Amino acid sequence: MAAAIAGILAALLSSLIEVMVMGGMPPVSRQDPMLFLILAVAPVLEESCKRGFAWLMAAPWGQVGLYFGIMEGLGKLIGLEEGSGLGFIISVMFHWGLGRHAQLGRWPLLVSIGAHVGYNSAAVGFYLLLGDVSSMLMLVVSALILWASFQRPVDVAGSHP
Repeated sequence: MAAAIAGILAALLSSLIEVMVMGGMPPVSRQDPMLFLILAVAPVLEESCKRGFAWLMAAPWGQVGLYFGIMEGLGKLIGLEEGSGLGFIISVMFHWGLGRHAQLGRWPLLVSIGAHVGYNSAAVGFYLLLGDVSSMLMLVVSALILWASFQRPVDVAGSHP
């Protein structure tokens, strides 16, 4: 329960700040010049919120990532962010997998932020090269990130739900 609350609060806070400070996430298809700044700043904000609320709620980082991904994915489903049902699945797999990789004692916060920036940059780059087909490629990348997170031993008490 603590992980769900932490993930939801982290998603709400980071989304609120993204909207108030940066005007929200522009669609990749618009190729807004602010997009690249946002792609670098948003991961710092999101990963910091997830880590902070996980710490405050004493919740496992991997589970916080799962619930954060669900909230972000729901935003895509209802049209708050560019995306669709496939975007929902990608968000859940990516944030859960990244959260499991970043489980305390595995990846420091800066490594998580770097991985998130790299993932976002790859998503934009693939979109510019491949158009809408890039969603399928990011689905595969997210699935591999999640799969790899289950291949490494993790503290059972703090791993996955």
